[in-house]
Amino acid sequence: MRKLAFLITFILSVSVSAQQWYWSNPYPQGENLWGVHFPDSLCGYAVGSYGTIIKSTDGGIHWTQLQSGITEYLNSVFFLDCEYGFTVGTNGLIYKTTDGGVSWVSCNSGVATFLMSVFFYDQNTGFVSGTEGVFLRTLDGGDTWQKIEIGTTSRLNTVFFINELTGFLGTGDGRILRSLDGGLTWEPRVVAPQNKINDIYFVDSDLGFAVGVQPRPGSSIERHLIYRTEDGGYTWVEILYDGYYALNSVRFADHNKGYAVGLYGRLIQSNDGGFNWEMEYLENSASLLSCLSIINQQTSVVVGDAGAIIRSSDVGDNWHSVHGNIAVLFDIKFLDQSKGFAVGTGKTILRSLDGGISWETLFHDFTGDYKAISFPDHEIGYIAGRWGAVLKTTNGGDEWFSLSTGINKDYLSMHFTSPMHGCMVGIDGTIVTTQNGGLDWSLIPSGTTNDLFAIHFPDQQHGFVVGYSGTFLKTTDGGMSFENLSGFTQAHLYSVCFVDSNTGYAVGWNGIILKTTDGGNNWEIQESEADRHLKSVFFLNADTGYIVGYHGLMLYTDNGGSDWITLNSNTSRDLHSVFFLDPDLGFAAGIFGTIIRNFETSAPIGVESIQKEYQIRNIKCHAYPNPFSSNTSFHIELANPAEIALEIFDLYGKRVANVFSGTLTEGEHKIMWDGKGAGSRNLPMGVYFYRVRDQLSSVSGKIILVN
Repeated sequence: MRKLAFLITFILSVSVSAQQWYWSNPYPQGENLWGVHFPDSLCGYAVGSYGTIIKSTDGGIHWTQLQSGITEYLNSVFFLDCEYGFTVGTNGLIYKTTDGGVSWVSCNSGVATFLMSVFFYDQNTGFVSGTEGVFLRTLDGGDTWQKIEIGTTSRLNTVFFINELTGFLGTGDGRILRSLDGGLTWEPRVVAPQNKINDIYFVDSDLGFAVGVQPRPGSSIERHLIYRTEDGGYTWVEILYDGYYALNSVRFADHNKGYAVGLYGRLIQSNDGGFNWEMEYLENSASLLSCLSIINQQTSVVVGDAGAIIRSSDVGDNWHSVHGNIAVLFDIKFLDQSKGFAVGTGKTILRSLDGGISWETLFHDFTGDYKAISFPDHEIGYIAGRWGAVLKTTNGGDEWFSLSTGINKDYLSMHFTSPMHGCMVGIDGTIVTTQNGGLDWSLIPSGTTNDLFAIHFPDQQHGFVVGYSGTFLKTTDGGMSFENLSGFTQAHLYSVCFVDSNTGYAVGWNGIILKTTDGGNNWEIQESEADRHLKSVFFLNADTGYIVGYHGLMLYTDNGGSDWITLNSNTSRDLHSVFFLDPDLGFAAGIFGTIIRNFETSAPIGVESIQKEYQIRNIKCHAYPNPFSSNTSFHIELANPAEIALEIFDLYGKRVANVFSGTLTEGEHKIMWDGKGAGSRNLPMGVYFYRVRDQLSSVSGKIILVN
């Protein structure tokens, strides 16, 4: 029996390890990026949370997510050429590659602190700085590291060396330290304990810059901190610029042109050697921009939160955000192998027409944070959310219109068993049902004032509801009445799924998993390794099920929950919804616009994982001028030749103009629009949305037509 149990466990483990999850949104992935470096004009690397390492070989246009096997936070990356580089992170971790990131070797740093920055002068001489005053030096290409005491326990945020002897450190207590002997001894050149120095960069041996943050007199809001030196860092002059919040990174393309990025998507640039700075507006930028790298005189790349990659190829005149929608996504559903939808905060409705490879935002004029979506067939669908928001489509999601329930409550979950019949649940024990496709709604007594988080019908008559403090309700008449069967647990239950009228599962607070085989009259607790909130459960059949939760947790069973195995979801993001169309195609969605997609593989165990190449977007587009009064130009850049369509939509999601349809070559194009709709009719002034799409992807933006 022991051998049989071992064999079953082994087979289950092999099956689980064969499953892979890939980023679908944002592109090319959605973990926070903390560092980026391009050693030449084509090859570049970015690193971030959850061991993320991505690589570009064409100047930041396309990226490959490297399968490094690293799961710790990585804070900084430095490459001497496209093959030879280092990255550092939490717990004293230093990794080295000599084959362009195909394989990574762990170096023994001798410390367990948070390592913040890495810099190499040549293939042998390198430096690393970190928290608790840790400063490390190697003279043999990272094989051994020497810890050098520099007389401080402050956080060393950044390290930069002009040559093998002269280097600088920026500290968390406002000091710029300089070494003239290869890092053995250090002297303070700036001392301002109230400030923080986050980054230092030198254009040459004389001209250098440092950025960070300082308190703003009379205000709780911090302000930009910028220092400049012209004598190799001996003296530093503060540059006064009244910008808010922290600056995290600074780079200069030459003695005149430079950029700095920071908190809340701040990007400022200088054209006169850092004496004066101007704020650059970045549309849809991340809340935190962490690091930037100048590729050449024309091109720069910035990285930040939620996988943000922002690129300029025209000396900083225009910056294009190339990551996806970063709303919190609460629900995801697919109608078939191609078409799927995800909904979330900020009235977000995302649609995929290619099986989750790419996603587009559907524009509309409705308000609300959307919590749930249900499609009883391919044409008719419903969305529910906060403040009584209910939307309906009758053409497969191309257009949506608003429904009124007459009950202004936050709806948290919905399930339609047919195009006409559906139920929604929400806060304060609210249950409403419709029998005529949403034209009329009835308030159904629930017998509780607890918030109801989820509802599921395995058939037309039987439905189940879970909620706050262990609430469990059951209907056997299609939602016309509910029986309260609460009492088994006081834990909050966030999701419920029944495979038939008797067998079902509920999950929730602190990893609780419950199973019933008698329609909810009795429940048993199932064991798992989960120690965090579980937000969604989905069963494909009586045996196969998935659960997702906070911090990227994903559980899998193929024996009806007798065993739950933790999967590698390839993300640390909180996941709110999981859905499977069939055993080979599943999706999970969560915070920061996270959508991950499952690919079932029969690859032999132990075979090296194939790196999956992601294209940020084939299409880039911006409109100028914007706002405009008579004419505007759409500047479109294609990474590859494509047949595209340029369309204009109003706030209601109605298409009002087809500006262009045809094939464009690789490169940049300019398409004019006179602000007129179909039939050359004048459009009223206001806000419109443009969409440029090819067969696999699309980009959208807002334009404003004024008098």
